[in-house]
Parts: sequence; C-alpha cells; structure tokens
Amino acid sequence: MPLELVWEDKIGSGFSGNVVVRDSVIYAGALDRKVYAIETTTGRELWNKKLRGALVGGVAHSGDTLFLGSDRPGGYIRAVHSLDGKEIWEERTDRISVPLLVTDDKVIAHTNRGVLLALRTWDGSFEWQRQLGVALAAPVQGEDGNLVATTLDSVYRISLEDGRVVQQMSTPGSVTSSWAETGSYLIAGTTSGTVFKMDRRDLNIVWQVRVESEVLVSPVVSGDTVFVITRPGNVYRIDPGAIPETTLIAELEWPVTAPLSRYDQWLLLGGADGVIRALEVDGTEAWQLALWRPIAVAPIIMPDGFLAFGGIGDIHMLVSQ
Repeated sequence: MPLELVWEDKIGSGFSGNVVVRDSVIYAGALDRKVYAIETTTGRELWNKKLRGALVGGVAHSGDTLFLGSDRPGGYIRAVHSLDGKEIWEERTDRISVPLLVTDDKVIAHTNRGVLLALRTWDGSFEWQRQLGVALAAPVQGEDGNLVATTLDSVYRISLEDGRVVQQMSTPGSVTSSWAETGSYLIAGTTSGTVFKMDRRDLNIVWQVRVESEVLVSPVVSGDTVFVITRPGNVYRIDPGAIPETTLIAELEWPVTAPLSRYDQWLLLGGADGVIRALEVDGTEAWQLALWRPIAVAPIIMPDGFLAFGGIGDIHMLVSQ
C-alpha cells in the first residue's frame, strides 16, 4: 500500500453520522453518547463530553460552535464550544437521526417524525417548523435564501426565513443517503436504481441514468465524473455529456457501508467487513486497508493523506509515502 501510518488510536465505541475536521481538530460523535475532539497531527484526545442521547446524525460545525442532534432516549439539539465542549444551550425536540444543516443564523433539523425545524444558532430559540415527511437525507443549503430538504418521495425548496414551501418535486425513487454536492448541483442515487443530477436553484433535473439495483450510499464527484455503487457491490462511472455515459467498472459482490470518497487517483470504498478498498478509475483494485468492521464513516481527505475510521472507534491517520 503506497501509504504510511502516522498514528492510530481508539476513541469511544464506534462513530456515527457526520465527522468534521476544522483547524486540525477532529470532532466526532460516538456510539457511547459522547462527542470527542481529537488532534489530527497526533491523535491526542483534547476533550470529550457525555450527552443524553446517541448522536446518530453526527456533528455540525460553525465558527467556534458545534451543533449536535441526538436520537434515543429523547431528541435534543445542543450547542457546545468547540474549544472545550462546554454547553452553550440545549433544546428538546423530536428524535433526530440525519445530519443537521447550519446556516449563518439557523440550525436546521429534520426529525424522525418528518418535521423540518429551525432554531436560532445563538440561543436555540424556535424560529419555525414544517411537516414534510420522513427523511434519510440531510437538508442542504440552497440559493436565494432557501434550503433543499428531501423526503422519501419528494424534494423541496424551503424558505430559510419562515419555513414556507417554495417548490416541491417528486424524486425518481427514494433518496436514502446524503446528496453529493458540486457547485449549484446536487447528485443522488435512489432505491429505484436511478442516479440523477439536480439544480438546487430550481430543482430542475439536469440528467438521470439507470443502474441495475438500489444505490444506498452517497455518490462521489470527481471533476465532472460521478462514481456510484449499488447494493450488490457494482461500481459505475458516469461520464458527462449531453447524454451521460454510464460504465460498469467493477463487480465486487461486496456490501459497501460508507459513502464513497476520492483520494488522489483512487476511489475509496468502505465495507461491512472493515476493509477499505482503493480502486483506480477503471475499476482495477490498487490496494486494501483492513480495519475493524464495519466501516460506517467515509475517509476524510487531508492535504497529505486521509483519516480512516473503523467500526469500534479506531482512527488511523495515513499519509502518502
């Protein structure tokens, strides 16, 4: 493997949801109901904070504040200082399992009961709420003062100011993972086997293609090229054009359990068996990295390497040799 291990450590009991890196610090929620801050250079734990519920949706970050949405035993949104984990505010909500969206002045959550709600970032006060339907994909920033929210059968443009539905469109299948974002466009796979590219400004579908089975994890975009993997483990490359060209590049017969990512010339895939596999753009396997199973969090790309997350809270910092 053309990578060198710089450090590895075990934190908590396994990671869940979004993991973010800011200013050389990893912020991660774990299955032991704690949020951790870890130095990227050494793996040293800076602090941890115990919370009431599981952080299924992970961590969101803005400025010097972390925002955390929790699931069982009860739903909460919390704001804590990123420097030391000290609580700023806490607000009771319904249970939350999808990642939060943080804008300039609002925290947006899509609850397990299908309610989209907005809280003020500085004190947690409620701004508005809107019943939409159950979601498995996180809300994302839109344009012109809107956000984009997704339910199992529809996508919406929602006014950030008051929660008003600006536009609604049916999706060509259920979107069950977070969008891949590229400029003004969003790309997702669906349970119907349709992969589509949508303009977040007006919800116009730019293109859509079909693959042989469900797409259950987020695609990855590299330049104008999109890579997706289906439930049975078939990897497709979608090349741009007036009619996008879809090419099957690998048949792995292997369950992928984390969103796809791209490092250097390789496509990185994390599986249920705890292995990260690196593929060339033509589907040829370049190398493997065995961690603890399963891989639930995608590797985070760093300037000179990447952070890999195993299934029992193990973190590994690797750099190019």
